[in-house]
Amino acid sequence: MLFWFLAAGMVAAVVLVLLMAITPKPLASGGGDFDVAFYKSREAEIARLEAEGLMAADDAKAALAEAARRLIGVKRGGSAAIGNDASRRRLAQALTVLAIPALTLSLYLTQGRPELPGMPYASRTDLNRSDEELTRLIGRLDAHLADSPDDARGWELAFPVYMRLGRFENAVAAAERLIALKGDTPERQASLAEALIFNARGVVGDAAKAAIDKALAGDPKLARARFYRGLAAEQSGDLDGARAVWQALHDDLPDGNEKTAIRSNLARLGPTGAAADAIRSLPEAERRTAIRGMVDALAIRLKQDGGSAEDWQKLIRALAVLGERDKLIAAVAEARAAFRGKDGAVAIEALAGELGLPAEAKP
Repeated sequence: MLFWFLAAGMVAAVVLVLLMAITPKPLASGGGDFDVAFYKSREAEIARLEAEGLMAADDAKAALAEAARRLIGVKRGGSAAIGNDASRRRLAQALTVLAIPALTLSLYLTQGRPELPGMPYASRTDLNRSDEELTRLIGRLDAHLADSPDDARGWELAFPVYMRLGRFENAVAAAERLIALKGDTPERQASLAEALIFNARGVVGDAAKAAIDKALAGDPKLARARFYRGLAAEQSGDLDGARAVWQALHDDLPDGNEKTAIRSNLARLGPTGAAADAIRSLPEAERRTAIRGMVDALAIRLKQDGGSAEDWQKLIRALAVLGERDKLIAAVAEARAAFRGKDGAVAIEALAGELGLPAEAKP
């Protein structure tokens, strides 16, 4: 019912505006008064000319008669014109008052759907149009690369898209295709290594190590390659090597998020000096047992007493090295809960992404 009141009000407002536009405003003085004044002035002029002998009496009478005849004609014509205008205005007003509401109502009843309920905003299909458009564009990109595998520019566009979407296998293929099409460069080898590591869920395999070596052979200062070399050293148990690589990288980087992340990695590498030497001197099986014991002790301490973001990152990285994925996922979830909305949340989320874990779902 509210809809019909609002609709009627809107139509009435439109009709009122149109009526105001076609209704004439009254004149300050009528047109007949002007015609009479003109005749009287003409009559006075004729009388003056006759008195001064400039016009004969017969001519003066004829001129007065002609002026009077014209005045009568003007008044009759004006009255007829005014009558016609008034008739047309009344017709326009009637059409405005009757035709516009009738036309509006008939159009709505034939084209509208008054029986439909209101559509909630969340149920509108156009809300996901941007996601659908993105999916369509990515599909077109995939199809284009399948039809034109030698389009280097297309592969350059595809690589960051595949990385962002978590399609790491496709990112590896894109990086390899770019090297084949455009040649070997340190940046392309670093991109290949990155895609291989992400595709392996954070593990630096042999193929990734080879790509890192090629990248650093071409550019020893390339930051991405240096970071992944340190990661490879850490995962192989060479903590001193990882520390040396990351410390040098930390010293070369400008202040910012990257330097902060490297500092966190250095903090989580664990014991140095004699303690580290003692662990490294053990046989492989005993060394892994010792490391596992340290990791379990750290996990218990963090669960009971809490800890810093660096401590949680140390635990997460250690579980990744040990290959204990279930414990890794649980530790990441606990760390996210402990630092949600705090300073360490960004570093923990970055580490989770580095290890190939999905981003935390938004509430």
